[in-house]
Amino acid sequence: MNLALAFDEQPVGQHKVLEIPELPPENPIEPPVEGLTLEEQLAHKNPKVRFEASCRLVKALSESAADFDCSVLEKLLADPHPGVQERALEALLMLLRQNRLDVIRKEITTNIMEKCLISTKQVTRSKAIECLFVMATLPEIELYNPIKSYITNKSSSGKLIAAILSLLKQLLINFGDAKYPVKEILPQIILQTKSKNISVKSEAMEYLKEAQKWSKEEVGKVLYQLKASQQDELRENGELAFKAGARSDYRELSPSKTVEVANYHPLAEDFDEVWCNNFIQLKRWSEKRDKLEELMDSITSVKTGNALCIANTLKDLLNDPNITVVNLAVNLIGQLAKMFKEELSLFSKRVFVPILCKCRDKKTIAEAKKCLENLAPSLKLEEILDDVKDSLHDKSSQVKVSIIDWITSVMLSKSKPQLTAQCIKQLTPIISKLTDDATAEVRDAALSCLGTFKKHSADPSLENTIKEMNTQKQEKIRKASGVINVAKLMEGVRHNRVNSDLQAIQENEVCGEEKEVLLEDIGKVISLEEATRVVEEVLPKAVSYTHLRAHETSLHLVCRLLLEKKKKKKK
Repeated sequence: MNLALAFDEQPVGQHKVLEIPELPPENPIEPPVEGLTLEEQLAHKNPKVRFEASCRLVKALSESAADFDCSVLEKLLADPHPGVQERALEALLMLLRQNRLDVIRKEITTNIMEKCLISTKQVTRSKAIECLFVMATLPEIELYNPIKSYITNKSSSGKLIAAILSLLKQLLINFGDAKYPVKEILPQIILQTKSKNISVKSEAMEYLKEAQKWSKEEVGKVLYQLKASQQDELRENGELAFKAGARSDYRELSPSKTVEVANYHPLAEDFDEVWCNNFIQLKRWSEKRDKLEELMDSITSVKTGNALCIANTLKDLLNDPNITVVNLAVNLIGQLAKMFKEELSLFSKRVFVPILCKCRDKKTIAEAKKCLENLAPSLKLEEILDDVKDSLHDKSSQVKVSIIDWITSVMLSKSKPQLTAQCIKQLTPIISKLTDDATAEVRDAALSCLGTFKKHSADPSLENTIKEMNTQKQEKIRKASGVINVAKLMEGVRHNRVNSDLQAIQENEVCGEEKEVLLEDIGKVISLEEATRVVEEVLPKAVSYTHLRAHETSLHLVCRLLLEKKKKKKK
C-alpha cells in the first residue's frame, strides 16, 4: 500500500507517520568544550567558543609568547566573526612588539588586507590599519607590491580596492614617496578614477591629491587622461597644496613604540587654523565629539577666511572609526556650505561624492541626505553631472534613492539652481532604466523624478520615453507631475461638493456675485488650461448652441463657464 496515501487517509490528529517537529529544541545539544586545548577551541565550530578562546589567547600572549604557534593567526584573521578577527589583530600587534618577526607570512598579510581591512566592524578595520603600519616599518616586509596587485586585479571587489587606496594614501603620508613611489602606481590610479564605483573613484582622487604634494610633475603628466571636472579639482588642490609647501620628508613609526601625540593645547576661542591644528592632535573620540559640538553651538561665529580650513579638517573626519564623530562632521560640513555658498563652492564640489558615499550606511544616511541638501546652493550642477550619473549606476540602492531624491528636490526648490534642459536630457535615459530596478524604493523614486522632469520640461524625448512605458508607470508619473486626469476628474465631480454647485448654476438658483463665487471655488478644482483642452476635445467642429446644451455634461459646463469668465476679464 502506498505510504503517502495511507498517511493522507488517516484522521486528523492521528498522523503518527512522518511527523516532524515545527521548531528545533530550545536548548540544542552542543559538543562539550571542557577538556579541549586552546588550539582546539580556536578551531571550534561554535563562534562563541572561538571568540572566548581568542580572548584567552590575547591574555596568554601578554604574559608569554615563547611557545605560541604562529600558524593559528592565519585562520583567526580569516574568521568570519569580527570579534575573533579583532582579537587576532591584538595578538599580532603583541607579537610584533615582542620582535617575533617569524609571525609575518604572506598568508597573514593577505588575510589582513582581504578580510580585516573590509570588515563590517570599524574597530577591526582600524586595528588592521594599525597592524599594517607597524609592518610597514619593518624592512623584512614588502607591502607595496601586494597593494599594486590588488589594485590591478580585475577580480578585486570595489570595497577592497577602495580600502586599499585609502591605505596607500595613509602610507604615502607617513612614509613618503621614497618608500611608496607615486610614479610606479599612477597608471593604475588613473584607471580607478574612471571606475563606476563612486567609493573607488573618490579614494583614487584623494590619493592623487596627496600625490601632488610629493610629485606634482608626475601627476601633471597624466592629468590629460582625467575628465575635465577632475582636472579642475586637481589643479585647484595643487595650488592650495603648494601655497602651504610641498612635502619632502616622512615620519618613521616604530613597532615597539606608539606614536606620541604632541602636547595638547587648549583650543583657541576663534575657530581658525590654530583650532584646526589642535583638533587634529586629538586622539580620543569623546574629545573630538565635545569639540565638534562646541563648534556646532558657535557655528555662526566662524569667519569667512577660516571656513575653508575648518571644512577641510571636517572632511578628514569622514573616515573616522566612530559613527558619532562622522555624523557630526557631515552635519557641520552641510552647515558651513549653507553659510558660505560662494567661498566653499569648490570645496562642495570635492566633498559631494564622499558625502554621497555615506548614504550607503544606515547610521549615516540621514545626516548625509541633509548635507547634500545644504551643498546644493553652492554647487554648479553641470560640473558634477558626471558624478551624479555615476552614482545612478551604483550597486547600493540607498545611494541611488538618495541621489534621485536629491535631483527631485533640486528641481522643486526655487531657491536652488535648477537643472538645465541639457542635464535633464542626459539624466532621463538613466533614470528611466531605474524604473525597472529590482528595489521598489528605487523604482518609485525614479518614477517620481520623471514626473518632476515632465512638470518642468517640455523635452520631446522625455515625452517619448514616458509613452513607451506601461499604463501603471505612466499613471504614477502623471501623479508626480501634477497633470489632471480628465476621466478621473469627471468621476470625482459627480461625487464632490462641486456637483451641487453645478446643479445650482444649471437651474439658475444663483446669479450675480453668488454665481461668481461658486465659479471661483470650482476653478480651484479645474484649471483654465484644462478647461480649454476639454472644450476643444468636445467640439472638434462647429455645432449649434442647442446641440451643445443638450449634450453638455457637468464637467463641460464648468469648462465653458470658466472660459466665458476668462474672456470677460480680457475685455
